[in-house]
Amino acid sequence: MIDNLQSRSVTGAVAGNLAVPGIKKGDRIITVVCTSTSVPGANLASEFKATADDLINNTGGTSTAGVAAVLVQWEKGSGTGRTDTGRGKTGRSSS
Repeated sequence: MIDNLQSRSVTGAVAGNLAVPGIKKGDRIITVVCTSTSVPGANLASEFKATADDLINNTGGTSTAGVAAVLVQWEKGSGTGRTDTGRGKTGRSSS
């Protein structure tokens, strides 16, 4: 079960830091989905970590540059700093 799910749509960037207002270091990233890239709709969450407040990072991962809308979903206050890739491509819980 996912408690306290938050989401935000942000503008993509080159691989590395991606600004996500509201996310905090250690929050658990559930979904990072691009609207259009070489892998449209793919969940890139496993590439990202919340490394600082208002930032997620995937240095060396997939670039989201040129993408107008990247959907990021996360669980507030989980404190694990890990991503959850066990919920399928959509990142949705069955609860």
